Amino acid sequence: MEEQTIQEQKNLMMINKFSERGIMTELSSGKAPFYEKRHNIILALEVYNGLGPEFGKGTPENYKKISL
Repeated sequence: MEEQTIQEQKNLMMINKFSERGIMTELSSGKAPFYEKRHNIILALEVYNGLGPEFGKGTPENYKKISL
């Protein structure tokens, strides 16, 4: 495989994983990810640097581990 294709596949896997986590956190908290933040370039950079959505209180640890 070409190096670019491999990188594109890695990027797609990261995007899918992040999307899954967003759905799982919304189900556990009842709120959309980052609902309290303005959706702008600052949030985009924070997400790029590792910020992730938070689970609701009382979410079982096993459920959280699935999304990591």
